[in-house]
Amino acid sequence: MYTDKDGNTYNSKEDYYNSPDLELEDIYVYLLSGKRTPQNESEREIKAEMDKIHASGGIVETSLNF
Repeated sequence: MYTDKDGNTYNSKEDYYNSPDLELEDIYVYLLSGKRTPQNESEREIKAEMDKIHASGGIVETSLNF
């Protein structure tokens, strides 16, 4: 079980990372880090663009980079 900062409970941390309830910025960070599986076409497109930038030596920046 995993409980987020708002008290929501998930079966696992993986379920949390793939939750539709996350803020958009968190979704981007988890997609970028590989913790989140794209959940829809929009996320697949975003992930593909991030991968393309990374593959060309670029850096994808978010306010939550770690």
